[in-house]
Amino acid sequence: MIFHIYEIKLEHFKYHVKLRPFLMQFLLEVIDYYEVYFYTAGTKQYGMLIIDIMIEEMKAMLLNKEFTED
Repeated sequence: MIFHIYEIKLEHFKYHVKLRPFLMQFLLEVIDYYEVYFYTAGTKQYGMLIIDIMIEEMKAMLLNKEFTED
């Protein structure tokens, strides 16, 4: 399992973000059965950047899965 650390720049601040282990696998499993909502105590702009990161991670996992199943 590879863990990526992302750097997010918002206004005058830089944040380093590391997604929790197995978060993407969990989301890929439950997204077909449940309506998923995301909450952040941060700003909407910060939350949307995190969601963009998660979407890119899920796309990469799905592409990798397609290539390894053949």
